[in-house]
Amino acid sequence: MNYMALGLASNTMSINRKALEIIGQNISNANVEGYTRQSAQISSYTYGYSITPADNGVIDVSARITDITRMRNQTIDNSLRKETSSQGSLDAKQTYLDEMAQLFTDNSSNSMSTSINSFFKSWNTAAQNPEDSSIRGMVISQGTYLSNAINTKMQNLDEMSSRVSSDIKSTVDEINSYINQLAQVNDDIVKSVSSSVETNLLLDKKDLIMDKLSALVGVQVDTDIKNSNNVFIGGIQIVAGKTAMPISVTEDASHNYHIMSTTGKEINVTDGKLAGLLEVKEEIIPQYQAKMDEWAQGIMTEVNNIHKYGYGQDGSTGLNFFSGTGAADMKVNITDADQVAMSVPTLTSPTNMNVDNTKLYTSFTLTSQAANFKTTPDASGTVVVNGSSVAWDNSQSLETILNNIKTATGISWSFDASSQKITLSSPPNSSTITISDTTGNFGVFTGLGSATLKTGSVGDGDNALKIYELSTKNIYGTPATETVSGRYQSISTDIGYDANINLGSQSAQTSYVASLQESKEGVSGVSIDEEMIKMLQFQRGYQAGAKLASVVDEMLQSLLQIT
Repeated sequence: MNYMALGLASNTMSINRKALEIIGQNISNANVEGYTRQSAQISSYTYGYSITPADNGVIDVSARITDITRMRNQTIDNSLRKETSSQGSLDAKQTYLDEMAQLFTDNSSNSMSTSINSFFKSWNTAAQNPEDSSIRGMVISQGTYLSNAINTKMQNLDEMSSRVSSDIKSTVDEINSYINQLAQVNDDIVKSVSSSVETNLLLDKKDLIMDKLSALVGVQVDTDIKNSNNVFIGGIQIVAGKTAMPISVTEDASHNYHIMSTTGKEINVTDGKLAGLLEVKEEIIPQYQAKMDEWAQGIMTEVNNIHKYGYGQDGSTGLNFFSGTGAADMKVNITDADQVAMSVPTLTSPTNMNVDNTKLYTSFTLTSQAANFKTTPDASGTVVVNGSSVAWDNSQSLETILNNIKTATGISWSFDASSQKITLSSPPNSSTITISDTTGNFGVFTGLGSATLKTGSVGDGDNALKIYELSTKNIYGTPATETVSGRYQSISTDIGYDANINLGSQSAQTSYVASLQESKEGVSGVSIDEEMIKMLQFQRGYQAGAKLASVVDEMLQSLLQIT
């Protein structure tokens, strides 16, 4: 019995010493990334049976350390990795959405809004002094400033796209590094024949690699009986035990990226930083590049459609003010200030409309002024201008009739009270005015029909005014609902909205990941306070074993002295 008691005391001291060593290891590794708290699993066992009559056949029971366990909760681990992948995607998108939102924010005197306003105002200024070549040159300069500003925005988006491409490639390289590391750790774990402590440290290393890999790309994991991980992305295997299967990235003719396996299969990446970068590269940036192209094309089309039907100071016509296919290559096509088309073709009635010495007023009805017309119109009639038939009657004023023609054809008009003559100016999309048919004995229309079309004159700025009026004209949408400035503001607003929506999702995801991380730390992390309490517990156990050994030794010494 006494000798068995000594064995029990020795075993007690050994168990508690080992438990203390594990606690010491936990404390020393408390701040090491990826370290998992370990715990000695102690269970009882029968190690002897006394056959002496005095002991009455008592079975001797002691304890032993059956395992050194890593404190993990696989459910929490899996959830944390999955949600970390989602956060990785949101983080990657937010980085570039914030940059794009800043790019399209007008916060200086050199803003896009300033360039737009300055461009259109230059046409209005030039319309007041169309014969001044220096002012015409200002129109070219302001057009150049605007097109350069638009070019710069597109260049910034292109540069951003290139940086995303580099990020995609470096992320794939980082993923491959973790794939190789994971395969090596899998092999080390299978080969591990040393202590549980060493195996646990290898498992910690494997879990840390998995945690970091999950932030980069969404993965699925299957762990075999040897604690070796088989890892998949989108159902395609990238790690099979000790075998690494690195991924690669290829770019097609449309500049879209494809993530490929070693077997040549395309991998569907749906989460992680890599998924976020691919979305930025293939969806977000191209979406706003397309919006910028459409916006720039609208400016070029509308300005050119007016400019090419006008006349320059040198008599030139048919020239586009802008050239290019979109926001990237938009530029001013005119280099000579005298070719800036300020004037438009006009048609002026050859004779005045009134009886001598009697003034006509455009705002009065035809009936009320009937006695003042050289040839009194009939009660009603029609006039066909540039193919559009416009009906009129003598209850209307001349102003109303001419405005109806403008609505139907786009032809503007003016009335010279001094000469009592009407002048029609060509519409924005035509260089001709044709009055092909008239009924109703309205001499003014008959006279205009026989008048000679006059091409642009030096002092005429009507065409410049038409371009200036584009600044307030709705030209985007079906039906058109946005001006040039309005559409650019919509693009800027859309980017800000997308950035804020993603930011909201990112903030919520960050909070959720933090709560999961806290739950994980509660299971796997090292609490110094808890470890100190356990240290005292096992220290007392060790001291008790030592005391038992001392007592048994004294008893044996006493027995030896008696004998």
